[in-house]
Amino acid sequence: MERSTEIGLIRRVLDHVDAGTKDMAIATTPGPVTEYFDAERYSREMNTLFRDLPLIVGHARQVAKPGDFFTHGETGVPILVTRDRGGRLGAFINICRHRGATVCRAAAGHGVRNFACPYHAWVYGIDGRLTDIPDEIGFADVDRNAMGLTRLPVAEKYGFIWVRPGPGAALDIDSFMGPLAPELEALGLASHTVFDPANGPAPTVVRRRMNWKLMVDTFLEGYHFKYAHSKSVYPLFLNNMAVFDRFEPHIRWVMPKRTMLDLKGTVQENWRLRDHCFLMYYVFPNTMIVAVGDHIATFAHFPIGPDDADMLLSVYVPQAPTSDKARKYWQKNHTMLLGAIDEDFVIGEGMQRGYRSGAQENLTYGRYEQAIGFFHQSVNRALDARIDKGITI
Repeated sequence: MERSTEIGLIRRVLDHVDAGTKDMAIATTPGPVTEYFDAERYSREMNTLFRDLPLIVGHARQVAKPGDFFTHGETGVPILVTRDRGGRLGAFINICRHRGATVCRAAAGHGVRNFACPYHAWVYGIDGRLTDIPDEIGFADVDRNAMGLTRLPVAEKYGFIWVRPGPGAALDIDSFMGPLAPELEALGLASHTVFDPANGPAPTVVRRRMNWKLMVDTFLEGYHFKYAHSKSVYPLFLNNMAVFDRFEPHIRWVMPKRTMLDLKGTVQENWRLRDHCFLMYYVFPNTMIVAVGDHIATFAHFPIGPDDADMLLSVYVPQAPTSDKARKYWQKNHTMLLGAIDEDFVIGEGMQRGYRSGAQENLTYGRYEQAIGFFHQSVNRALDARIDKGITI
């Protein structure tokens, strides 16, 4: 982030505090409750947002060396990401071209040269090529060169692995992120490592009975903190205070801690934004990146059905912990995040049931909740553009 932007964001918060104002939309925004459970709409979202767009599926450290791989199944398309012997990154649909069995059933691995389908042992190289067919005489007319694993567009950018689950042209992630690209690069995630006390580099998966968009909604406003998180994280933050910037279809917003008030009257050259806030980036369509003083977390939301979704939490730390003290410190942060998520999602599951109750046709996103309005507008625009074949990322 440019220094002028960093100082400008802090100044905007302090100016609001001094003036007794809030960063608000001009008016409230209505939202149909059917957007959270309609089956036809859900199908459109899956076919557009989770097929046509680049999605963050992992961290570059998961495929740092030749022979490394990991699998990802949250999009509905089974994905296999590999680093081949020449160091090239690859992504494939993890389905055998013979009869459609899952080729690689492991979550991750290292030092691999090939994958064998467990059904009939067709063998694929780590570069996706079909290299062996047992009893090949029965497939004399099969062209191995045309029967490799189906390749998907993949890119390594800002420390993340991005994949478009639908085949197509190469990804241009800088163009996709637009003005936010330099800010994501500046986070330095490529040099971070994933901390998870149970799963190693794999994310922590939280499955709940709520629509994926409702999961995203919980990250896009601080209006609820005083009430839903009164005994956990709320005491750290200024009440219902944030500044928002829209970079269609993405969003940046800053949720200031109470310590930001300590910067009043101090030298601006010493101001450091991440020490005094949650710096949050919503990456369209489904990922939140949250940067705080000494670590970064990502929350990726994937639909399972109209009323069900998975949230994948990954915590990125500057270096792998080497002492019990460091491990306990990061464990505490990890536990705090999961605790706050649970407080939101318990309420969210009740909201999901309420949407189907017939109590109302529309929700009201308040002026404080403008980022939720931005998010839903972007989703609707993407769905409309798909009809006109307008999305080509």
